[in-house]
Amino acid sequence: SFSGLTLDLRGVTELSPVQADGLARFAGKRLRLDGLTILTPGVASALAKGDAQELTLNGLVELTATDANALIRFRGEAISLNGLTELSDSAALALSAFGGRELSLQGMRHLSESQTAQFLNARAHMIWISAFAPFGAAVVGKLAQASRRNIGIVFTGVDTVDLSQLSQITKAWRGGMSFPDAPELSDDNLRVLTRWRGRYLRL
Repeated sequence: SFSGLTLDLRGVTELSPVQADGLARFAGKRLRLDGLTILTPGVASALAKGDAQELTLNGLVELTATDANALIRFRGEAISLNGLTELSDSAALALSAFGGRELSLQGMRHLSESQTAQFLNARAHMIWISAFAPFGAAVVGKLAQASRRNIGIVFTGVDTVDLSQLSQITKAWRGGMSFPDAPELSDDNLRVLTRWRGRYLRL
């Protein structure tokens, strides 16, 4: 019956399907369950029925394809899974079908070429992903093919930026870009970036 803006239960480390079903009745803006590291069977399906606008599960360290398929049925605007560092191809494919406003995966440290393509063509309006690794021609090619202007990409783990790759990206990419781990950029790279007409740039 709590009717506040945020229900923060990050201290909860285990959740049964019955308990999850009860929490799903919370109709505020944000339901935070960042203390969960895994989802027991049935919990993802129960949470997906929730009435909150945002569901944050940033403590999860693994996500099965079954649970991913359940979570994408969440009717709210955003799902945050920033604790995940890797995904199976089947789980990535499932998450790319989430139709809400935002899917956050900022803890990712590696995406394969196929996963890159899946997320760049995701249904969500904004995808936050850390690290395409390796930062090679195949990945750049996938970026160049993407036409969505409202996707944010965080290149975590990229400590050097190749000018030719950067030029290829900026010719077609109109989403957001961030290079938090790049220690410095050359004058040529900065000139390329200042001419870029994307959504935002963070260094």
